[in-house]
Amino acid sequence: MNEIVENSAASASNPQALELEKIFKIFLILYLVAVPLCCILIGIIPLIIAIVYWCKLIYRLWDLLPESSRSGHSPGEMVGYNFIPFFNFYWQFKSIHGLGKALNEELDSRDIQLRRVNPDMTLAYCILGCICVIPYLGLLAALGFIPLMIITLNQMKSAGIALLNDTTD
Repeated sequence: MNEIVENSAASASNPQALELEKIFKIFLILYLVAVPLCCILIGIIPLIIAIVYWCKLIYRLWDLLPESSRSGHSPGEMVGYNFIPFFNFYWQFKSIHGLGKALNEELDSRDIQLRRVNPDMTLAYCILGCICVIPYLGLLAALGFIPLMIITLNQMKSAGIALLNDTTD
């Protein structure tokens, strides 16, 4: 029987869970510093570093899932295809929204009692991410996208830590 897994922190006995927690925290700090600084054009370096940590987080989360959950793609492809211009508008729905669904399915299959990644939030994350590139409307969309991204990635990180801490396999 599985116990309810805490959302707040990684288990000290699992170094992979601690690393996932660390990657998320570094991403969050860099992103929250970079976004306001980009308005005055000095935040580009922290933003680039935040994107690198976003890539590491998404890669590690996809890597936790069994091959059957990945639709025949490697974790590197799930991250890398997000950098192909125009194709990334489609691909983020597979890589981000698909990741949320795959994490939930894996949590269900292992019978881990944890609040699931909200699929509506992952879908909204992807939609707002597409809208953010539209002039003027993108600034408004970014106001919703930024907090939504942080909440969604935090839910995904918590699900990943729960999978790492599960000892039933």
